[in-house]
Amino acid sequence: MAATTHNKTKQVKRAPTKKSSSATSGRNHNKKKSAGGGLTHNLKILRALALQYALGQTTGGVDKKRVQGMAGIVDKKVFDTVAGILKNKKGWIQYDSKTTMSLTEAGREEVERHFGPDELKVVTASNDMYHDKIKEGLKSAKSREIFDLLKDGKAYTKEEMANALGLEINKSFGTYLSGLSRFTEKMAGGQKYRLSDDVFPCGRPTTRIMADDNDDDLTDEVEEEQAL
Repeated sequence: MAATTHNKTKQVKRAPTKKSSSATSGRNHNKKKSAGGGLTHNLKILRALALQYALGQTTGGVDKKRVQGMAGIVDKKVFDTVAGILKNKKGWIQYDSKTTMSLTEAGREEVERHFGPDELKVVTASNDMYHDKIKEGLKSAKSREIFDLLKDGKAYTKEEMANALGLEINKSFGTYLSGLSRFTEKMAGGQKYRLSDDVFPCGRPTTRIMADDNDDDLTDEVEEEQAL
């Protein structure tokens, strides 16, 4: 009797098809970043430029680093990518130079569409208003504390800042301070830090600087400012 053979058909299970990484990894900067309704990167940049316009800077460009800081976009590559989209695809901003940018007419219309016409109205600015806007873009609470300390216009050493805020000078402190790099400048041969002049649209509170310890370099600079 002939042997009977049975051919068993093997069923091959196919792995689920993976979506192309290009379809999933691309960031849609037009979508809101959080469930709480945070602003998109597009709108953060437009609003940062609108603030400069409202403060009276209606001609010439705004420093790109300043806009990035005001927009609160930490990653420079992300900022440059989004800014490029706003310039080349949307036509909402323009580059006035290699280091500056400004709103176009279409960009101002976009600001008004999202935030209303008052967003672009030139206002009687105050340092406090401007400082509050800057702090909104600072991710670290400790960076905000250091910023608050520097708002008086004085220059501080790292030791003075750390002592005033009860912090240790370590790697973390360096991170907090670097978060303010777009808004600070070094003084006294690089030993002290203070907020740069353009952080005070209504003028630096120079009285407190002159009351500081006998730093001849700073005193001379204040006298020059007051003579202008």
